[in-house]
Amino acid sequence: MAAPLSPHTADLWYLCTGDVNEPALLAAYLDLLSPEERVRHDRFLFAKDRHLFLVSRALLRITLSRYAAVNPSDWVFGSRPGGKPEIEQPRLEPPLHFSLSHTAGLAALLVTTSERAGLDVEAPQSNRRILQIARYAFSPDEVEEIEKMDQETQQRRFYEYWTLKEAYLKARGLGLSLPMSGLSFRMNAEGVSATFSPQLEDDPSHWQFTLLRLADRYQAAIAIHRQPDLPPVTIRLERAVPRWPHPP
Repeated sequence: MAAPLSPHTADLWYLCTGDVNEPALLAAYLDLLSPEERVRHDRFLFAKDRHLFLVSRALLRITLSRYAAVNPSDWVFGSRPGGKPEIEQPRLEPPLHFSLSHTAGLAALLVTTSERAGLDVEAPQSNRRILQIARYAFSPDEVEEIEKMDQETQQRRFYEYWTLKEAYLKARGLGLSLPMSGLSFRMNAEGVSATFSPQLEDDPSHWQFTLLRLADRYQAAIAIHRQPDLPPVTIRLERAVPRWPHPP
């Protein structure tokens, strides 16, 4: 079993998809999928996309079973009206919440007791359209900051801001109905600070934002709702290939 979670802890599990290539293990992952997940898996045209989907769902199912006496194949997932995924069955007390994210070559899962938490991961790549995208999706202050940077620093800051925004939108469970430009982030000595436009109807002091680098090259961001008078949430990091039964 994983170490118990509390309102002051959250676990981030991740793996590089290239680490999972044992035929027997991949066959075991397929056996864990629900009928609906199997259909989704089979719809992907390319093997790399099927592999990423399969590994991500196995990471979700097997990792959740570290926190509760539930067989990985028995988890039933649903979604809220805004589309945020959640555990539908079994009903746990206290409840578990999660945010699953993946990008080319990486799958990551945030497990927490906070109902409002989001994770986003991206594989940074050279993109000449960074400024064009930023001017569309970022706040004026963020755009002004990025425009003053050299190309390499622009690239890094763009993905930091992008993942922070995506993590927050996932945590709210409202997707792109919330404007990305209404979120404005700044890096400072204490970490990440945020300001929200009135459209968001939210208070940034109730959120903790964390930036991480995974496997040396992937950008990750976490957004967790918390009371400002409580200690920061500790993010525990674990890189592991999911196996069932869990190895000792």
